[in-house]
Amino acid sequence: MNPGPVVASSARQQLVDKLARLGHGDVLIISGSFAQGIEPDFITSVGRMSAQQHFRLVIDTSYPTVLDTLQYHPLLIKPNNAELTSWFGLPADADTDQLVRLGHHLRDRGAQNVLISRGGAGAILIGEHDYTGSAPRVNVLNSAGAGDTMLGTFVAGLVNGKDAPDNLRMALAAGSDTARSAWITDFQHVDELAEQVQIKQLS
Repeated sequence: MNPGPVVASSARQQLVDKLARLGHGDVLIISGSFAQGIEPDFITSVGRMSAQQHFRLVIDTSYPTVLDTLQYHPLLIKPNNAELTSWFGLPADADTDQLVRLGHHLRDRGAQNVLISRGGAGAILIGEHDYTGSAPRVNVLNSAGAGDTMLGTFVAGLVNGKDAPDNLRMALAAGSDTARSAWITDFQHVDELAEQVQIKQLS
């Protein structure tokens, strides 16, 4: 894997200065891996800033440091099943019940919502209520960006007050449309895929 560029301390400070301007009404998404020069514990610093400045924080990264941000009540955490189980030293093939329990643990520790992506098996949402959603059947052309599409669609619905089951359905459909596309979805056929998504509320 390409380690990426090295971020100088001056550039890191410029980023911190920009983040210091965020406040009410702003949403910050931290996604993927950091470049060299930015350590995983930077997430914790941003979490602290979100609590002090009252902007909403969304985290989608594999770093176990995510657990240290939960005390700052991020709006959403989006691990995949392998990332989530690895944080707790469990096998990646955990079943739905185990993943739900881990999702509840993250919420008990402070996350407002937990969205667990499961690739072709769909996703689990842990929030005010718990839901599972199936993924539409598509011929996968390129899965790169599918998770980002799902996350972006879901966050947009979340901050705009979209009903949780419908929001999960559209997010799964949008992610699947990206997976079957040469680039990312243009949302022209997302409604068709959404009809295939089965949402189930868990007891």
